Amino acid sequence: MSTAPTPRLLQAAAAAAGTAPWPRGGKRAMPQFAIVDTTLREGEQFATTEFMPFDRLYIAKMLDQIGVDYIEMVNPAASTQAVRDCEEVAKLGLRSKILTHTRCHMHDVKIAVDTGVQGVNLYMATSAALREHSHGKGIDAIIETASEVIDYVKKHGLEVRFSCEDAFRSNLDDILRVYAAIDKLGVNRVGVADTVGVATPFQVYDVVQAVRGVIKPTTGIEFHTHNDTGCCIANALVALEAGATHIDTCVLGIGEVRRGRRARDRLACGGTPDGAAAAPLVSLHLTPAQRHHAARRLPGAHVHDRQGGGQGTPGAGPSLRRAQRAH
Repeated sequence: MSTAPTPRLLQAAAAAAGTAPWPRGGKRAMPQFAIVDTTLREGEQFATTEFMPFDRLYIAKMLDQIGVDYIEMVNPAASTQAVRDCEEVAKLGLRSKILTHTRCHMHDVKIAVDTGVQGVNLYMATSAALREHSHGKGIDAIIETASEVIDYVKKHGLEVRFSCEDAFRSNLDDILRVYAAIDKLGVNRVGVADTVGVATPFQVYDVVQAVRGVIKPTTGIEFHTHNDTGCCIANALVALEAGATHIDTCVLGIGEVRRGRRARDRLACGGTPDGAAAAPLVSLHLTPAQRHHAARRLPGAHVHDRQGGGQGTPGAGPSLRRAQRAH
């Protein structure tokens, strides 16, 4: 007999966790969630993407106008240009909060804090495979390292998220111990990352629900999904039902592509990156008036989502248009 939860059990569990504000037997309402758009981080990993500084400023402004809550930038420790890009976007005075995606390493974090961003998204590998080839630390050492870095970020008054990289190939008991310890440090949210795109919707539900059970109700859960198996939209929605509060997105789904797959496998998610493409989840996230405004500001993304066409994003620089044509 299958042990997979039925829709009724999923609804009951989500309601018990406070993530399903729909009445019993009534129409489901989308749980409230925030969008962390990673186009200027994961999108930079797309094979034919060559964002110039003016592209990054343009994209940041457009993301802000369509209403995303957070804009994630590359690790400024990567280069002097990355530092300048973070500084320039942070100076725009956008309503969207500006974050950097940064290794849980004091050297990187000190550079990130000095760029003027509003938050730091930390990550550290927790699966046996990545730990061996990344930092070589055990679980206790991961918690110790994270504690020092998180304390530094918090002392500078910035938002902080800690993510277990490769969470779905990690030992569940290990990551729950990490999340419980990190939560006690007062992070704004924890991150659950399907780094190599292996998770199924049922796995996502089980893991996110387990994480929700070991952290405070007020601590957010950011879910990061890839589309190697074509499940990124489904995984994102199930993560919300299980208690996630933030979803990573990427415009048109551009981003890292593995095993030679084209980034067009699924237009909704693009062949990989950070979860759903912005259009479907932004549509669920916004009010009808905001959706209308977003469609006017980014008609290319709207057309791609609804019709599978290829009009691109009007006003984008040539490097962005090249990336769209390659899609």
